[in-house]
Amino acid sequence: MLKDYMGFLSKARLSGFSVLSAREQEVLKCLAGGKSTIEIAAQLGVSKKTIEAHRQNIMEKLNIRNLADL
Repeated sequence: MLKDYMGFLSKARLSGFSVLSAREQEVLKCLAGGKSTIEIAAQLGVSKKTIEAHRQNIMEKLNIRNLADL
């Protein structure tokens, strides 16, 4: 029982950030830095739609419901 509890504590300590892919983390950092979707797309060499998809995935994985919370 103690082993199970210790495993639970370890999982609880993981940050939400760790569930994101490397690219999603990069996009989130850019968003947090105040960059627009178009600016991030240009910086990463991808389309605006790709960044929007990453943003949606981030919101789903972190259980965020709106852009203000993001």
